[in-house]
Amino acid sequence: MKVGIVGVGPWGRILAATFERNGHVVAAHDRRDKSKIVGDMGELVPWQDMIDSKRVDAIACAAPPDTTKAVFDACQARRMPCLLTKPFLISKPPKDLTAPTYVDYVHLASPVYEKLKKSATRDYEILRMEVSFYGCGPDRSFSSLFDYGAHALAIVHDILGLGPLEVSHASSFRQLPSSKDEGGGGRQLIRAVLETKKNVKTDVFVGNGSPGSKRRVEVWLARGPRVAYEEDKRVATFEIDGKVVTRMPGHDPLSLMVDRFAWDIDVGRINPYFVELSAAVTRSLEAIQDAARGQGGDGSP
Repeated sequence: MKVGIVGVGPWGRILAATFERNGHVVAAHDRRDKSKIVGDMGELVPWQDMIDSKRVDAIACAAPPDTTKAVFDACQARRMPCLLTKPFLISKPPKDLTAPTYVDYVHLASPVYEKLKKSATRDYEILRMEVSFYGCGPDRSFSSLFDYGAHALAIVHDILGLGPLEVSHASSFRQLPSSKDEGGGGRQLIRAVLETKKNVKTDVFVGNGSPGSKRRVEVWLARGPRVAYEEDKRVATFEIDGKVVTRMPGHDPLSLMVDRFAWDIDVGRINPYFVELSAAVTRSLEAIQDAARGQGGDGSP
């Protein structure tokens, strides 16, 4: 499969390397910063031309939200498969998709996360959840709520469903200035308390204003154990009541997602789940942002 990469920043290069490791050819790339010299990612081609000319079989987009939405719309119009990085901000998904579309909520492809989801949704009732996704940067051109928060809310909705979540509290409780060489909107940590119609409360901690990093999901089960999924330096673990029962070094869920994306293209399968999930995530993130502003937090994009 020939792939065109839109955006050649750090994540775009990771995407390109993953496709190549999985046996595909990076045939073209487009980049926002024309001063960057990229000699190992195929021909420099405007992304619109990649899609219109059908010179690639699929698009992988690692660009800011506005470009990502434009790429998605163009791919839908031309029936071009696309893998989009988050945040893919879309409040209402199209009624029908024309081609396979994935969004890189990579943790959902992890076999270790799948253990957590199966444990939490098959045999037990969920009492509450706690989801922490934070770190020290990067400082984006948009709020870290829509960066780290997209992963966190994708997990929340994947476990609790795509319905609306009520935001009972949201605040930006720490903010650090942008670094001199990163022209973004500052670094922040955001806490939000969400609740479903079935009174399942979820604490969410996200942001890029922490000196350390954390990727952890904990679920408390009624008449059952507390289960947790965590990723730390490419090692994923699954815990039951604080005891590690599964440990996976070399954790690379992105590679699994790329394989599944390629498989859907090969067999012609169009699954709307990632786009529907993105719409639910977008609505929840916007509700958190509005609540943070209303309660004196920053919440600004």
